Amino acid sequence: MADDLLPILTRFQRDVLLPDVKRIVGEAVGALEGRMNAHFDAIYRRFDRLETEYHMLVVRSEASRGAARPG
Repeated sequence: MADDLLPILTRFQRDVLLPDVKRIVGEAVGALEGRMNAHFDAIYRRFDRLETEYHMLVVRSEASRGAARPG
């Protein structure tokens, strides 16, 4: 009886359970990947804005130093 049961359970696992598990895990991973990409995109946008502000401050600082020097 146990010898007959193993191939049946193996086929059930391969044909029924495995596709469902792959689908469920794939959906969960896809959703997580989407959220992570959105989060990283937001971080990169903030870094870009900060970099732009930094360069504006450097230019303004250099301009104010040039105006303050007698010459």
